[in-house]
Amino acid sequence: MLHIAATAVLTYAMHSAVICVLAFIMVRVARLDAASRCVVWRAALFLPLVTATFAVSIAAKESGGVTQISVIEPMRSVMPSQFRRRNVEMIVTAIKGRPETRTTEVDDPLSQASSLGIVLLAVSMCSVGLVTHLRRTSRIRTMLRARTPARRVDPVVARRSIAMTESELIEIPIALRGREICIPGRTFQTIGDAERTSVLLHEIAHIERNDPLWMDASRAVCSMTWWQPLTRIVCERLELDTEAAADERAVALGAPPHALVAGLAYFAG
Repeated sequence: MLHIAATAVLTYAMHSAVICVLAFIMVRVARLDAASRCVVWRAALFLPLVTATFAVSIAAKESGGVTQISVIEPMRSVMPSQFRRRNVEMIVTAIKGRPETRTTEVDDPLSQASSLGIVLLAVSMCSVGLVTHLRRTSRIRTMLRARTPARRVDPVVARRSIAMTESELIEIPIALRGREICIPGRTFQTIGDAERTSVLLHEIAHIERNDPLWMDASRAVCSMTWWQPLTRIVCERLELDTEAAADERAVALGAPPHALVAGLAYFAG
């Protein structure tokens, strides 16, 4: 089991690097719009989890659950004999009607130590990232606990059956899971009507595209795989293209481009 866990970590790192590079090439070569680029970045984040799990499960099944770590092979020649691989053969009887098959069960102290080191390093790095992510989300939840129903619900929001709340603790409008938009209280009323409606259409676009759920999942994956630098870059590109796709969708919903830019620039400042 220890060998399989270590192999899963190494397999994920390899698959993630390859798929991220392919995603960069695809985005660079193909002329994709922001929404299509988001699909590519999401695949680069989540697909390695699927392919690595599948590859390790197939390898473990074919080897009877015994998986070797090849990265330690060069070390064996300089290790004392008591630390080198020791093979123990065992006979496994196959299903009735088929011949017996001989397999090899490996007792390898060096491989065990290497696997343990890889697993412990991966667990520690994932734990650090997960704690950082939970602290960040906890701060956001604390700010959002103080939200109350908005005193004035914009008609563009009401027509789409989207809840509208407000909080004095946030500085920018936020699209939340559960079809909800939280606005920054008094600050939101200081901009013009066209800018306010355009910003709301931008947040509505996030909700229609299910961006809050996707971004929460993406940030969770990125926080636990921060040791893979390509994953961090992909997550940054995903956030940028998610905003660009929401801008494009907001314009399609009727937001004047100049009002949208002015509204977003106000809150960005």
